[in-house]
Amino acid sequence: MDEVEYVAKADIEAAADRLRAEYARHCGGCVQFPTPVDEIIESHLDLNLHYTDLKGRCGGVEVRGAICVGEMTIWIDESLEPDSHPEQEGVQRFTAAHEAGHWMLHRKHLPVTDAPGMDGGPSSSSVNWSVSHGRRYNRIEHQANIFAGALLMPTDAVMRHWRRMFGHDRMVDASEEFRALGGGCGDFEPVVGPAEKLAAPFKVSGFAMQIRLKRMNLLRLDAPTRPNTFVVQALSAVAAQ
Repeated sequence: MDEVEYVAKADIEAAADRLRAEYARHCGGCVQFPTPVDEIIESHLDLNLHYTDLKGRCGGVEVRGAICVGEMTIWIDESLEPDSHPEQEGVQRFTAAHEAGHWMLHRKHLPVTDAPGMDGGPSSSSVNWSVSHGRRYNRIEHQANIFAGALLMPTDAVMRHWRRMFGHDRMVDASEEFRALGGGCGDFEPVVGPAEKLAAPFKVSGFAMQIRLKRMNLLRLDAPTRPNTFVVQALSAVAAQ
């Protein structure tokens, strides 16, 4: 399997913008809002989009999405099927956009045969790399996440809604709310109000919108500063002398 090369964030976002523009030309008009990701996958990229028990077919590994390059098929776990689980719409849309990102950015690197342990199911970047470790996993999944964020939450649309919400295009510091919700304790990252509100018109999860806003430098979330135990003890010892 070929190594996945470094691609600048700006270039990944430009690729997502081009896909959206190509879809608009294909439809003879402007892209609908929110981004019709399933339609782009099936009608424009001419890929199949199916739901299956990915977790079961991957030996119990938590997998939300997969792509089979040889069959030109994106698979999404049945727990995200929108008719049966409408509350998972935001996660389903991001998963589909993530796999579309793999198709656009990485398909020359992906296997075209079935992945081991899939019982004849899809071979996948998400399957293969989600259970691996190291730079390749980090790079390829990080790139697909950036692509998905830009496809579903394009910069101009996010800025337009941000200005409507706050009346300006400057960064908002939500650190106090973040800390009040328990942010910064381990890996826990609660979703703050601005991200939750802005997620609705884009039909994404609040968490996905929060990451996008941070990447756009619109949202500041400072975790609480943890005291250095050794320094505190040393200072206490000095004070006691």
